[in-house]
Amino acid sequence: MEKDRIDLTEGQRRGAVVQFQGIRYARADRFAPPRRLTLAEGLADRQVPAPYALQNKAALEQLIFGVDYGQVDQAEDCLYLTVTVPLAQGDLPEKMPVMVWFHGGGFSNGGIANRAYDPSLLAEEGQVIVVAANYRLGAFGFLFDEEGGPGHPGFLDQLAALVWVNRYIDRFGGDPEAVCIFGQSAGGTSVHRLLAAAGTSGLFQRAIIQSAPFGTLDQRERMEGQLAAALRPFAFRPRGEDLREAQGQAQRSVKEWRHAKYMHFAPRPGVNPLPAGGDLDKAYAEAAKRVDLLIGANSREPSIYLAKYSWFPKLVQAPVLGPALEVVLRYMSRAIFQKGTRAFARQYAAAGGRVYHYTCSWGEDSSVFGGCHCAEMPLVFGAAAYRGSPLLMNKPAREIDQVGRRIRRLWTDFAKSGRVPNLTIPRCIRVKRV
Repeated sequence: MEKDRIDLTEGQRRGAVVQFQGIRYARADRFAPPRRLTLAEGLADRQVPAPYALQNKAALEQLIFGVDYGQVDQAEDCLYLTVTVPLAQGDLPEKMPVMVWFHGGGFSNGGIANRAYDPSLLAEEGQVIVVAANYRLGAFGFLFDEEGGPGHPGFLDQLAALVWVNRYIDRFGGDPEAVCIFGQSAGGTSVHRLLAAAGTSGLFQRAIIQSAPFGTLDQRERMEGQLAAALRPFAFRPRGEDLREAQGQAQRSVKEWRHAKYMHFAPRPGVNPLPAGGDLDKAYAEAAKRVDLLIGANSREPSIYLAKYSWFPKLVQAPVLGPALEVVLRYMSRAIFQKGTRAFARQYAAAGGRVYHYTCSWGEDSSVFGGCHCAEMPLVFGAAAYRGSPLLMNKPAREIDQVGRRIRRLWTDFAKSGRVPNLTIPRCIRVKRV
């Protein structure tokens, strides 16, 4: 029989919060749907820190998130989550709002053990419980089903994590009827697709989409077919590392010149639990009746992808070539991120949804990477975890802390109420009701 409240001693105290790490929420065989576990089963099979899903090295993850792949534990068996709870007079709270985080990484990289995603500050300042969940990545999570046909079990993992929150978050002091899902980049795409997925009604009431690359979601069929053909011979080999290595080669060699090439894997319409493409708009219109939305993108998203090139800082500041490069950066930002973000915000509002749209330009006044992809991340999660990252934008710690407090308040206020004021923070963000 399940105990009514989780014991505080199951968690790790971190100042004014307690963190329950590495709780298994499901099990799964390769490509199979996740088998959901009870809270007691998940606690009995904890792993701290939770292993990353199997993945190949990524230069961007190493550069801006400080991931040392030589030190990261990885496992095909990766379905764990973490729950971070603000303490109320030294004890668990009662019916506290909940935020559920899905990490980015192009559906190929990332993991909740990354220090850059530590939600302790967000939870403490905003007085919200934050849940972060791992899910299967790459070919393991977004290419095949257990019969070798089209599937995305990694997306089903995300749905299973939300069901776990609905069933058990009250044991941690959370309110299962006050849940906000949020994610950045591929995590933003996850949130976008979860709005349309079957079986999500009632699992969340708000959603925050940060820099989802909408421009990568069209005309994907050719690329996905190439990846499936290249990887099917490796799909059912016993060693997961064989498929992982083959995936890396396939991603390097795939022939695709449209924007889809910037995100090789993604949840696919018409594959369970997503409706077919022709029914997506109807599913989003239904979601608009029950889920409030905060959505946005950054002003110069692609600039961080050039951080690995030593010539970029000099070129972007050059008298003639710099302005030309700036035009290209802003065009690509609109094409891949901003255009689709604004279009979806208008579509959602037209269906009756309450929608707020933001544009983030953080760092444009102080860094060649200003307004880049992930620029808002140190503001949402706190700058301390980003020591040495170009995402700090050459800003003094005091300024980052002051602005970060306002951004965290904005995010958590929306998570609680579904409302935020029209707001401008100079040299940082503009938010407006759609």
